[in-house]
Amino acid sequence: DRAAEVRGAASIACLIGDIQPHAAVVQAIRRFRAVPFDRMSFDVFECNTPDPDLVRGLSEPVRLGECDAFLSHSWHDDPASKWHALQGWRCEFKQRHNREPRVWFDKSCIDQNNIDMDLRCLPVFLKGCDRLVVLCGETYPSRLW
Repeated sequence: DRAAEVRGAASIACLIGDIQPHAAVVQAIRRFRAVPFDRMSFDVFECNTPDPDLVRGLSEPVRLGECDAFLSHSWHDDPASKWHALQGWRCEFKQRHNREPRVWFDKSCIDQNNIDMDLRCLPVFLKGCDRLVVLCGETYPSRLW
């Protein structure tokens, strides 16, 4: 069940940063965000420059389990290729679910003013999503977290 998976992810969070499992879960619940896909654009996806206003402008707080996909990618891979692949996934999702997907996207879901805390919560954020969507380009395998 999701609660057990979240507890397991919180244990992994302890290995990443100086945080206890219970504290990781509490922080992740408070900090978890997702972007309704229709708010995303190629311009946002293309540029890797952090923009703290994007967190407030694109993403919204959601509960663990209310995010459809955790997007994993390398900022060094071709943005047009990643965007094209992501649009294909989005179309399939919309056909199956009759709605836009909600995604966890690093640039708009990580609090740029408190990156360390959100990175500690990353394993819990991942478990808070229904699936992992990997946009594997040329540099992705060498740039994993």
